[in-house]
Amino acid sequence: MAEPSCGPSGWEVANVLRPNVAQMLGVDEGDLAGLSLEELAQRVAEEDDERLETLRVRASEAADFLGITPNFGHETAALLLREGVIKLISVNWDCGVEIAGLRVDVGIQGVASPQESIEIGHGLTVFKVHGCATRPPTLAITQREIDEPQGWAVGQVQGALADGIVAFVGLGTVGLYVREPIEDLVEAWGKEASSVLVADPVLSAAWEDALGGAEEAAKSHIASDADGFLDDLLRALVLEALVMSEQQIRILPQEEGWVATMLKGFLDLRKALGQANADSVIRWWRDGVSASADGTPFITEQGGGWSMMTVGFLAGEDGGEIEVSGSRGRQTVASGERYFEIVSRPAQPISEVERVGRHRIQQRYADGVYGDKKPVSAVVAGAIGRFPSEEAPTDISAGSTEMTDVAEGIEAIPIRFFAAEDGVHGRLAV
Repeated sequence: MAEPSCGPSGWEVANVLRPNVAQMLGVDEGDLAGLSLEELAQRVAEEDDERLETLRVRASEAADFLGITPNFGHETAALLLREGVIKLISVNWDCGVEIAGLRVDVGIQGVASPQESIEIGHGLTVFKVHGCATRPPTLAITQREIDEPQGWAVGQVQGALADGIVAFVGLGTVGLYVREPIEDLVEAWGKEASSVLVADPVLSAAWEDALGGAEEAAKSHIASDADGFLDDLLRALVLEALVMSEQQIRILPQEEGWVATMLKGFLDLRKALGQANADSVIRWWRDGVSASADGTPFITEQGGGWSMMTVGFLAGEDGGEIEVSGSRGRQTVASGERYFEIVSRPAQPISEVERVGRHRIQQRYADGVYGDKKPVSAVVAGAIGRFPSEEAPTDISAGSTEMTDVAEGIEAIPIRFFAAEDGVHGRLAV
C-alpha cells in the first residue's frame, strides 16, 4: 500500500464490489454495509455459488493490480530474491514484485497453484497463496478460502517456517494456515526456539493470539513499518558482505605492501559505501553479474568478495577519497582517477566478458550515469583466461567496431578490465 503503489486495502476492494454483490443477490446495497471483502464473497458463495467466479473476475479488476507501480518493498523483495537470500510468499494479488523484477533486470514469476510451480521449474518465484489477479480463478476471496486454504499454500508456509527465520511484513490477514503452523512449531521448539518475526508498527490482537499471547508475541515483534524493516535488512546484508571481504583481506600476508594498499583502499571504500543507500550499493555490486546466476548469492560469496577486495586495491593505489554518487541503478563509485565497475560472467572466456562488460559500461555512459570522462576500471570475477598486464595499452571502447551502435556520437572513454583473482593474489601490484 506504500507510495507510489498506493494499492487498495481489502475494505477498499469490498467497497468497489458492494454494488456488484447487491445486484448478484438481488438485495439493497445498504443491506451489505459493513461487510468485509471476505464476508461479501462468503454471502455470494452461500446464496448464489455460480456467481462466485464472476465475482472473482470483478475483484481482479477492482484496482490496477496488473499494472501497479512497484514501491520500495517490491523492489527490495526483487533484489533479495536475485541475491538468493530469501524465499518470498505473498498474500497479495498484485504483480508489484514481478514488475519490480523487470526494473532490476531479473525475471520473477508469480506462482498461484501447484501446477504452476511445476511448470516454472527453477526460475525465481513469488508464491501467491491467495492467488494472482492475472488468473482470477486462483483468487481466494471468501472467508472459508482464507481460513481453509489449499494444501499447497499451507505447505509453502510450513516449509518456510521450518527452513529458518521467517519475517511477516505488512500482513494484515492472519489465516489458519499461518496460525496453526506457528502454534505447532512454537509448542514443538519451545518458547526460545521460535524463528518467527512480525514487523509491524503495532502488533494486532490476531498476531498476539497466533504467537501465543501478548507476552510471547512481544519477543517476536519488530516495531517497524515495512519500508523501515526492509531497509534495515538490506543494510545488514551489505554490512555482512563488506565485513566478510575485510576479513579476507586481514588474513592475507600483512607484510606484503600490496596488502596494506588493498586494506587502506578497502576501508576508504567501505566508509563511502556505508553512507550510501543499501539498495543502491547492492545494485552496483550485483548488476554486472550474469542473469544465469539470478537466485544465487554473489556479494556474500567468493566472487563478490574478491571483486570488492580488488576494487579496494585499485582505490588504494589511486589514493584520495572515494566518491559514491547517484542512487538505485544509477549509482557510481569512483576515486579521483577512475570509476569502478564489477562484472561477473562465470566460466565465460575473457573475450566474451570484455564484450559484454564494455557494452554495459558504454550504455551507462550513454545514459549519463558517469558525471565526467574519467576512465572506467571493471573488475571481473570468474572469467576463463588471463587479462593483459597493467602495462598493456589501454583499450579505447568507443573506437571498437563492436560498439558503434551504442558509442556513436560519444567521446571515447578508456576502459580497462582486471581479474579479481589477480587482485587478491597480488598480481596487480606494480
